[in-house]
Amino acid sequence: MPTSRGVENKTAMTRAAQIARRPRSWRLAFAAFCLLSLTTGKPAFAQVTSSLVGTVRDQASRAIAGAQVTALETNTNSSRSTTTNDVGEYRIDFLPVGNYELAVSATGFKQFVRKGIILQLLVSAQVDASLELGSRLETISVAADVPLTDTSGPKSDGPSKIKRSSTCL
Repeated sequence: MPTSRGVENKTAMTRAAQIARRPRSWRLAFAAFCLLSLTTGKPAFAQVTSSLVGTVRDQASRAIAGAQVTALETNTNSSRSTTTNDVGEYRIDFLPVGNYELAVSATGFKQFVRKGIILQLLVSAQVDASLELGSRLETISVAADVPLTDTSGPKSDGPSKIKRSSTCL
């Protein structure tokens, strides 16, 4: 006559057998992930983003805290915004690579717009803005090269400059 303890042991053994089978499915999933990574040429977890960083100051080089900074991806019209901190610095991370326009506005200042910013994979672009006193409806547009900072390698004493090339990969 089986006891209740015997039934418990049989149930425990069944659970143990189920647990023993689970690692096989995880191994299979991991192998499929590795195979997929190898066949696409890139790891499935690779990031394709960049960052915009900079400082917003007035004409007397004083930091402007609380300025609105907006990065607009010109091909898709998608945008991301942030505000400057107490020392006038901003950072917008995880932006898809592409062509951008940066707009900076603050109460009592003319709007600052920089066009032609090209974000590259894992390279931060530094765009500093100098705002002039005036109405927010007035706009200062700047079209100039943006210095890129290499963030993929070891750090040096300061930001390293990278020359941009007009060739496409």
